[in-house]
Amino acid sequence: MEDTNIQPQVAENQPKISLMSSKEFVTRARKFYKENFKKLWPLYILGGLGGISFSGSNSSSSSSTSNVLSPYLNIFSNIPTWVWVLAGILITAISIFLFISKIALLKGISDTNKGQFVGVRDSYKKSFAIFWSFILIGIISSWSIMGAMVLLIIPGIILSVYLSFSIFELVDKQKKGFQALLGSWALVKGC
Repeated sequence: MEDTNIQPQVAENQPKISLMSSKEFVTRARKFYKENFKKLWPLYILGGLGGISFSGSNSSSSSSTSNVLSPYLNIFSNIPTWVWVLAGILITAISIFLFISKIALLKGISDTNKGQFVGVRDSYKKSFAIFWSFILIGIISSWSIMGAMVLLIIPGIILSVYLSFSIFELVDKQKKGFQALLGSWALVKGC
């Protein structure tokens, strides 16, 4: 009779992954930020702003007085078109700067953890170099997740979990495009 107890083979060069508790994770994160705050504080501020979403809420009243036109509804109608265009360009530039700040924060943390942190200026140079890859990965993963959500909700949720570490693969391991997505997939699948 054959032995049906088959053990999966693990490659010798792969590190064994063990999950830490949430308390240990918070303790290690607090220690890291406390030790490196003086080096990384500009990146914390600007990168933190890069993580903020600029979305507004559209609330409408369902009362019967909502049909009556308010004199304040046309407050923006007298603003010239060139001001709107200038405001759009300014908001786009600020958004790009905040995205780059977010990448610089992640790159600064990654470099500090590896012992390769040189300075804030160096983090921004490195973030400029991977900006378009950051945008490409965001577009690919967003479209993939939306496509999976259209099929069914559950595949979309599963795919979003598998692709959740792709930005970190780009920043930390310098993988670009589909390599970062596949690296994220391998990280989640390895757990």
